[in-house]
Order: sequence, then C-alpha cells, then structure tokens
Amino acid sequence: MPHKWVTCVLTLLAFSGLAAPASALEMMVWDSQLQTKLAYGESENGVLRGQVVRGVADDVIILFSKSDLERGRAQFAPLRARYEGEIRGGQIMIKVPGGLQTLEQFLMPYRLKLSLTETSGGR
Repeated sequence: MPHKWVTCVLTLLAFSGLAAPASALEMMVWDSQLQTKLAYGESENGVLRGQVVRGVADDVIILFSKSDLERGRAQFAPLRARYEGEIRGGQIMIKVPGGLQTLEQFLMPYRLKLSLTETSGGR
C-alpha cells in the first residue's frame, strides 16, 4: 500500500500536466487580415504536426506560442512570436532576410521536423 504522500504527489502531477508531455510550441497561420485560420500545428517529440487548408494561396501571418515550461528553456529562445509569409500549394513560406524560406527549412535550427496534412475548409 503506497504512502498517502505518494498518492498526493501523483495526483498533483496528473492535475498539473507534468505527468504527460505537453506541447512546447504551437503555431497558427492566419490570413493577412487575421480573419481566417489557415494552418495550425503543435510540437511534440521533435515534430511540429498539424494541418493546412488545401488550395489556399495567400499572404499570411504566422504566430508561434511557447508553452510556459518552454519559456524558461533555450531551444526556442530566438523564435519571434510573429512572422509574415505566404501559403502556396499547401506549403507555408516564411519571410526572412533575403527572401522566403519554407517552414521546414525555417524549423531546422530548432531541431523540429514538420508534418502537415492538408484539410478541406477555410474560405
């Protein structure tokens, strides 16, 4: 029979979310007017997984949000919260100094792979 304090600690861990891996980084891609969400992704185990609306070709705003736990770590420290970019043929491009870069290339320095699936919807 476990001690009462062990049960309390396990219960607190479960409620705090520390017992299960949390998403360290979330991404949302909106049209340039911030009216329609065109893509979404969450990182887990080194992969940013999500969905992008099929058939969209538009200028976009790309927003990144770090989890509370991740804010104190260094992996995503240089990542800004907002970028401009484009979606063309289901591919997200980010404006960087010197031009456009695919989201997949952009995420490489952060040791994240990209796995986006296309979905119907949007406009």
